[in-house]
Amino acid sequence: MPMAGGVFASRQAHRLTYQWQSETEVDRLQDRARKLEKRLWPDRGKPVPRGRNRERLLEAWEDADGAFENLFAATVLRR
Repeated sequence: MPMAGGVFASRQAHRLTYQWQSETEVDRLQDRARKLEKRLWPDRGKPVPRGRNRERLLEAWEDADGAFENLFAATVLRR
């Protein structure tokens, strides 16, 4: 809970929103692609997915990345 003047107040009272409430569809697709990318190619020391799991993640990443690029390009062309 946030504080206002030393008193706890609700999110509604401060008119605060969660991050996902202000994200666009482009933002959501980009986040999805980024999370899948991080699982496929993790930081040093973490295990890399193998076998069918890797294939599934790679396919999902390709779909998410392609969808993001298409939607982003459409958004840019509209402006």
